[in-house]
Amino acid sequence: MNALSTLYFRVFSNFFNRSYIIDYINKKNTKIINQLQETNNKDFLSRISEFTYTDFFEYLYEELKVNYKCEYVYLNEILINEILSKHQVNHKVITELKINNSAADLVVINGTTTVYEIKTELDTLARLKTQLEDYIQSIDKVYVVTHKGMANKLFDYLSDTFPTVGIYILNRNNRLKSFKKATSNIDYFNKDVMFKVLNRNEFQFISKDYYEALSKFNSFSVEECHRILKNSLFNRAKELDFLSNIPDSLKLATFKIYNNLNYNQKGKFLVKLNKKMKEDL
Repeated sequence: MNALSTLYFRVFSNFFNRSYIIDYINKKNTKIINQLQETNNKDFLSRISEFTYTDFFEYLYEELKVNYKCEYVYLNEILINEILSKHQVNHKVITELKINNSAADLVVINGTTTVYEIKTELDTLARLKTQLEDYIQSIDKVYVVTHKGMANKLFDYLSDTFPTVGIYILNRNNRLKSFKKATSNIDYFNKDVMFKVLNRNEFQFISKDYYEALSKFNSFSVEECHRILKNSLFNRAKELDFLSNIPDSLKLATFKIYNNLNYNQKGKFLVKLNKKMKEDL
């Protein structure tokens, strides 16, 4: 697949996106099958036709890990190796959390709050300053997860501009290696920014009126505001146990869509993963 992959990895990486997986669950003539057929590579299509969909997603994911380490690979490897493998009942995860004008890639809630912002070999640092400015105003620990080639440049930049922000490197074995330790952002917390992370159900215990709730929230200490935010996010986050029956390649993709699936769709998803691809190709 290597010659084909060079041309198509960017397209194939989309197969793990939310819209593609939901389309795959709900339709017979799927975007995945259509784009595979557009390769017009008969040898490749013949080979994968003998795969189940689980085999295919696992195979494609292993290829991406080696040849096109996109954001999905980074986040999925963190979820598998650093979160699910160490999962405890007081340990929950949220993806794409809206914080001010940014969306945090991955937020872990346990004894505190921690953001993991991904910068892959395929990314630039153009938006990083704005993202970090938003995160440090409401999240206790912030890490940028990157590759070895970016680590030194990031270290110099963060040391001067965002000294509390840490760095992890995703190494060749797809494990996180600490490069710069994060410290608490409590001195940078902004109560208005923290409050806006809460949804209506989460701030109504303070007051059902938005402005009264905001006023009371601002009267609390920053420690209390963070405690409220942490507990609210912990209760908002999904449980992780349902991922035990999902192939490793699809852990993150499934995590993102699971709450949007009804009972029948969840069952259909598991059945389709065991289906031979030749039935659709």
